[in-house]
This record gives sequence, structure tokens and C-alpha cells, in this order.
Amino acid sequence: MTVLIVSFVRILSTLTMTIHFSGVRANIIEGLAGGKVDLPCNMTSTPVDDKPVLVLWYKDKVLIPVYTFDARTGPLWQGRHSSSDHLTGRAYLTTVDRPAKLIIEPLMLQDHGSYRCRVDFNRTRTRYTDSILKVIVLPSKPLIKDKRGDILESLIGPYNEGESLKITCEVTGGIPVPSVSWWRETILLDDTATRKRMGPVINELTIPILKRHHLMATFSCVASNNNISAHLSTVVTVDMNFRPLVVEIVRSSQPFSAESPAQVKCWTAGSRPPAVIEWFKGNRQLKTASSNVSSHGNVTVSLLAFIPTVTDDEKPLSCSAMNPLIPDSTLTDTQTLDVRYKPQLNIIMTSRPNSFTAKEGGDVTLNCNIKAKPAVTTVNWVLEDQDLYTNLSAGVFVRNHTVLLASVDRSQSGIYKCVATNTQGMGKSAPFNLRIQYAPRCKENQMLVFWNHKTQTRKSTL
Repeated sequence: MTVLIVSFVRILSTLTMTIHFSGVRANIIEGLAGGKVDLPCNMTSTPVDDKPVLVLWYKDKVLIPVYTFDARTGPLWQGRHSSSDHLTGRAYLTTVDRPAKLIIEPLMLQDHGSYRCRVDFNRTRTRYTDSILKVIVLPSKPLIKDKRGDILESLIGPYNEGESLKITCEVTGGIPVPSVSWWRETILLDDTATRKRMGPVINELTIPILKRHHLMATFSCVASNNNISAHLSTVVTVDMNFRPLVVEIVRSSQPFSAESPAQVKCWTAGSRPPAVIEWFKGNRQLKTASSNVSSHGNVTVSLLAFIPTVTDDEKPLSCSAMNPLIPDSTLTDTQTLDVRYKPQLNIIMTSRPNSFTAKEGGDVTLNCNIKAKPAVTTVNWVLEDQDLYTNLSAGVFVRNHTVLLASVDRSQSGIYKCVATNTQGMGKSAPFNLRIQYAPRCKENQMLVFWNHKTQTRKSTL
């Protein structure tokens, strides 16, 4: 009878008590919605031969227990468990651990609040364990978007070197409101997120000028609203296009020879993807080049094969490298062609430049115009395939590029040529057929017949 009265008094005090936390240090417990949480309860008795007989769990300031463990009629392992409708099927008190634990799984948002575990013993005074349970609702996984609002994932781009990059991270939901930050690898870039009304938390990352070191840089948007779970993050990696940094024609100390096959090499580096190389001679594009790209893709080498001509001498030969994906990315190196060629000759008569004829008894000057690179070393004259030399008695004067024929006669008619040599070889002029005009005359050693009209006689002589 005494035991029943004591039990009734304890239950009555439970119904009428006011839960408070004054002077008691509460345990701060955090749990994830949908997860599992353990709320501690100190059920250790002093003295050790005493035992707990009744455990009552209260939430917030509600006077009715949300969970009850009753071992008044037997040992602990035979204690009776009961819970409120809210915790039915989700809560269980385990007395094996020290301290004992009220396990709630799965955790719901409405489980958030303050909890008190009251333990009554047979002889020892009642003991309380206070806890504050914070239920955390995880936010959504961050979404990264470009300036058009398109969702970005994994590898983004490629973006051109020198362009700006603006990407936005959006995170919705979460209790408490999450922080949203941008990181590059382990370096914090920006943690100034904003939120409008009940909308998503937004953080914008802007890189005014993309540089080469941004290639394959990983940018992470990290959302977090607790310290008990892994942060939520979305990572993007920036792909980029680079403009060429250098282009150079590999110059040779040896000049080119006209009409001989030649090769010129040009290389460029720094472009991504590999640069396109174009060749120009003057304003005319040359399409006889082949290109090779290095294994790492950074260097492109172009080999131009062409046959230089005499007219190519002093012309600019240009090698241009460009990344077609980047406007105004062309770099050009120019070399002035040095073309050597054998002498090119032609003969003119200085007194009558456009004529091949001269009058007997007059003076004739023939000039050999020479175009050669390098300069000629010898100049010779030929008349009817015979070398022509100075002959003062015949009125022939030969001097380098010029032949002077004084008081020419018809015996000096014929095919004249000038021949010159340099290190590239020998050149001959086109034949110059000099024709000497003279007055009519009789042939020598022929019969001449004269008729005298008055005397009607004929006289013949040899």
C-alpha cells in the first residue's frame, strides 16, 4: 500500500511539474532530418545497489511525457516502453550504454526542441538530464549557372584567353539558411552570398580577365549549414583557348638559289588548340607547306617547300600563326628573301636602241645589260660563235659590257652575243643580229659592158 501511494505521488508530480533549465547545463545535440540522433540520459544510481525505476522524457514545456520507460515492477530489461503518437515507431530508450540514450530515427523537423530526461530511483533522489535538439535540414546541392542561366557541370567552356567569366551558384532550402561560398581548390574566393525573400541563396563569381593560369582550374561552390555532415559542393573545371605567344621563321645564313627547290621552317608556340600556320610571299598565299604538332600540343612546326624565282628576290616571305577561335590572335614573322641567280643578259645598240641595223662607215656601240646576283665576275663577247677581242686595226674595241665598232663595214654584220658568269653560273644573251647597210656596188672580177649610143659601138673590159 505504501509503494502504491509513493508511485501515485510521483506520477502526479510529473503531471504538474514545470520543465525548466535554470542552473542545469543542457547538452546541445544536432541531428540531420531523416537521420539518427541519440539524446543522453544519466541513469546511473548512487549508491550502486539502488536502481532506476521510472524514466520520463519531456519535450519543450509540455507536461505530458513524450516517452516513458517503466521498470517499477521488475528488472530493467523487462521495463515497459511507451511513447507519444509523434514518436511512435521512431524512438527507443537503450539502457545498455552509459549514459543511456533515447534513439530517434528517422529524425523529423518537428523533433527540434528542448528535451528533459527525468529518472526516478528507489531511494536516490530524482535526476535530470537536459538536452537541446537542433534538427538540421540540408540544403539542395548547389547549381552553377552561366550568365544566360544555363546549368554548368564538370568541364565548362572553352573560354577565350582575355575574356571575363561570370558564373552564379544557387542553393535552395536548408534549415538553418546555408552559407554559400566559392573556392579555387583550397583557397576561399568569395563568401558573400545574398538571398532575396524566400528565394535561393545566390553567390556570383566574376573573373574579369581569364589568364593562362586559369586553364583547368577547378572552382567549387560549397553550401553548408552545419558541422556534422559533409559540405555540399558542385565543381566545375575551366577549359580555355589560348592565342599563340610567339611565331618565328628559322633563318638560314645561306641565300636561296633561283629555280632550285628550297625549304623554310617556321614554328609557333603557346596556342591552345594548336595554331594554324599560313605562308605568304608578298600578298600571295603559299599552300605548299606541311605542319606537325608536338606531342604536348604546345608547339607547331610548319615546313614550306617552294622554288624561288628571280622575281622573288627582295620579296617579303611571311609566316603567320593564329588561333581561329580567338579574334585578332594572328602573329606574323617576316623574312626578306635573298635570291641569288645567274646573269640575265640582253644586248642593245645604244645609238639606235630598238634597231638591229647600222650604216656602213658609221660607228656602232653594243651594250650588254646585265642583271645578276651576286655581281658577275667575267663578261665576254662572241661574234658568230667566235670570241671577240679588241682589234684596233679593225676598229673593234671590247671593254667589259661594251663593244665599239668604228667605221663599220659589211664584214662586221653577224650574230653577236655577250656571256657573263657569277657564282650561280653562266648566262648568255639572246642573239643580236647586227645588219650593216651599204650602197650598191659591183662584184669584183666581173665583165663590164658599156654601150656608146652615139658611135653605136660596144666596149668590154674585165
